[in-house]
Amino acid sequence: MNQKGFANIILVLVIVVLIGTIGYFTFVKNSEPIAQQPTPNQTQKPVSPTPTPNLTKTIRVAVILFGPANTSEKLYTKQQIKEEMFTNRDSVKNFYEEGSFHQWSLTGDVFGEYLVPDSGNGACQTDHWSDEALVLAKNAGVNLDSYTNFVFVFPMKESGCTLGGWHVFGDNKSWVINPRTNIFIHELGHAFNIAHANALECGPKAIDQYSNCQNLEYGDPGDIMGGDGGPVNSAATEFNGPHKVALGWIPDSSILTIPKSGTYTIQSLETSSQGIQIIKIKKPDTNEYYYLEYRQPIGVFDSKLAPGLTRGVSIRVWNDDPRTSPKLIDTTPGGCTPSPITECTTNDFVDAALFDGSLFNDPVNNITIEQLSHTSNSVTVKITVTPIPTF
Repeated sequence: MNQKGFANIILVLVIVVLIGTIGYFTFVKNSEPIAQQPTPNQTQKPVSPTPTPNLTKTIRVAVILFGPANTSEKLYTKQQIKEEMFTNRDSVKNFYEEGSFHQWSLTGDVFGEYLVPDSGNGACQTDHWSDEALVLAKNAGVNLDSYTNFVFVFPMKESGCTLGGWHVFGDNKSWVINPRTNIFIHELGHAFNIAHANALECGPKAIDQYSNCQNLEYGDPGDIMGGDGGPVNSAATEFNGPHKVALGWIPDSSILTIPKSGTYTIQSLETSSQGIQIIKIKKPDTNEYYYLEYRQPIGVFDSKLAPGLTRGVSIRVWNDDPRTSPKLIDTTPGGCTPSPITECTTNDFVDAALFDGSLFNDPVNNITIEQLSHTSNSVTVKITVTPIPTF
């Protein structure tokens, strides 16, 4: 065999080997299972996200003390304000942390006493004076950018200001001339965009057409944004249900807007719960909601609630706007006559809650709420919602 013939044989063998190798790997690849891809009409089952803990909001408050050089009142000491704001058992700090189920933390510092000469001119120029106090604090080395909120405390006599404290919505500055814990809590509540806690007085009826009722500002004794702790005591009570909802302290999973009549159980508002803590019922005639909550004498602040507010479900009317005041309904109008020897030293709303066997009726909207029973943890109510007939 010549060399050319031998070379041709070798070439043929190489080609055969290559074809065999390619065929083998093609067969193996085609034999492997193919991952199924969803067709355009298929829906993939979503993967549940890993639960995350409640986010914590940190509030840092700078309390700035100032006054005129010629004040006849002693400026409040840093220690006094520090105790009321941050260290006392019933401090502002503990109020917001306990009430938020520790979803919020509140810290801060007290600065001053700074002398603002013209703050004694009797003109009540709070914006101007607080701006001067901020300049003095900054010149003294205070890092103002590290604080989320500012509270200015100054004497009353020379200032010409008469209110105990005030705040303008949308601002992070509050002014206090009567430095009590309750006032600090109240004004910071406005700083966090919640309004006053009112009451709805409808004479002998629990509810009526609003033209027959009176909206009582500050009338709710079960909320520091209202009755300043209630007529029975001078201690701050926690925010009511609508205000806790507005602040984001009650999760959506604990708020139930009822779709129909039924029997429902509400957990107490003072402790964090995975159960229902707020029930909402549509009030069609005023485009609002009835808010149902259950309060108990639990914790530093609500332990001093009036017994007539802890015996059962409380009912308030609210339109879900944080800057609109919720209105407490007295489910037993006239049931508590103001008297020095009763709890009702100022109004009839300290016994506003239902009690076992009692009911609230709204004849305009065909809504009835009956309290069946209660324990130290929850209250059970029967709610009847009858559609209003149309003609």
